[in-house]
Amino acid sequence: MTGWCITPYLLLKRPEDIETGLSRLDKTLERAALRGVKIFIIVFQEPSLFVNNDSYHVFDLFENLHKNFKVIRHPSLIIPQLWSHH
Repeated sequence: MTGWCITPYLLLKRPEDIETGLSRLDKTLERAALRGVKIFIIVFQEPSLFVNNDSYHVFDLFENLHKNFKVIRHPSLIIPQLWSHH
């Protein structure tokens, strides 16, 4: 999975039972990881001067959900065009 702005709390099904949150993206991927699926995520690290996608929170949340998650965050570079996720 890759994206400029990944929201772990995205509801994949509506209406959602707020109490369980079972259709949230993070919960759905966590259930897959518990079944043995390896999940790889690339997150764009936004230039904080212009945008705040909270990519560090996304990185931290998914990395700590389960050992089957591997998250790569766009590196901090002066000129971000020197690194590509393509």
